[in-house]
Amino acid sequence: ALLRNFTAPCDPFSPANEPVTVDLPFARLGLMICWDYAFPELGRVYGLRGADLLSVSTAWPMQGKDPATDYHGFAMDLCLQSQALFNQAWVVAANHCEQDAYHVRSDYYGGSQVIDPFGNRIRFNENLKSTSTK
Repeated sequence: ALLRNFTAPCDPFSPANEPVTVDLPFARLGLMICWDYAFPELGRVYGLRGADLLSVSTAWPMQGKDPATDYHGFAMDLCLQSQALFNQAWVVAANHCEQDAYHVRSDYYGGSQVIDPFGNRIRFNENLKSTSTK
C-alpha cells in the first residue's frame, strides 16, 4: 500500500488523496503518518470503513526536557486515546525516541503505546534514551 501524509502543512511530498486501509487476517488496519492522528476526521473515516486497528508512525517532539510537564506529549496522548475511544478501534502508535535530534536539537521522548477501543493505555514505553543505531 502506498501511504502519504494527509495533514502536514510543511510536507514536501504530494498529499494523500485517499485513506489507506489494509485487510489483515485479524483486523482491518487504518494507517496514519505524523500528526494525521491529531485530526478526528481521518480516524472517523477509518472507523466508518470498518477499521479495527489504527497504526500511527510519528515523530512528535517534546517541549522542554521533562515528560511530566510536557504539553506536547500530553496532547499526543490525548489525541491517540480519543481516536481509539471515538472510533472504537485499537491504536498502536510508534513515536520517535532520541535526544538532541537533527539540526534543531529536538528531543523525542518516545511514548510509543498501545491503546484499547475504550481509550485505555495497555502498553506505554517511557524510555527517554535514544533507540537509534548511530
